[in-house]
Amino acid sequence: MKHAIAIDGSMVPGLIPFVGDVVADVVEDLHAAELRKILSPSEYDEFLRQDKVAPATIAMVRTLTK
Repeated sequence: MKHAIAIDGSMVPGLIPFVGDVVADVVEDLHAAELRKILSPSEYDEFLRQDKVAPATIAMVRTLTK
């Protein structure tokens, strides 16, 4: 769950001009990689489906409650 919150929180540095977008992308990618390690393949697939329509935190809650 902490990684999903961090993915959503990575949008905050994105507001910094010039370097913010790079920092936000790196943070998001690192936490997405951790989620891939933690979740089973079926859970990760469900997370990706849910993440398309909702923020990562909500997608994680939906994934873990199914």
